[in-house]
Amino acid sequence: MKLIDELTTEHKTVARMFKTLKYDNKVQLEKLKEFVVAHLDKENKQLYPVLLKSNTQEIAQTGKLFMSYMETYSRDFIVAVDNLIKKQTKKTVQEFEDIRDLILKRLLAEEKILFGAYKSPSSK
Repeated sequence: MKLIDELTTEHKTVARMFKTLKYDNKVQLEKLKEFVVAHLDKENKQLYPVLLKSNTQEIAQTGKLFMSYMETYSRDFIVAVDNLIKKQTKKTVQEFEDIRDLILKRLLAEEKILFGAYKSPSSK
């Protein structure tokens, strides 16, 4: 399961990047944004299509549900990072932390729910 191994490694990288992030470091913020957006795009193009084609309705529906939120998360994350880069205020920090927390929860949910479904023979 090369894809799942890659995504799991990327999840660890995202978590580490969030943990070590300095809000006033614009270069670090840009690198984080680039990495997270590329990761979300990889999931959209390589993980979710397999789940959507599953012979098991539950797997297909779960994949569809996760995919439906991904575009919003990606867009909100980009906006939050860009706003934080422009000006660090209590509001921009809070908006960033809110989407960060959603993304971190999402990564855990993917590992617990989606990765197992992806590995399932019925998802092929």
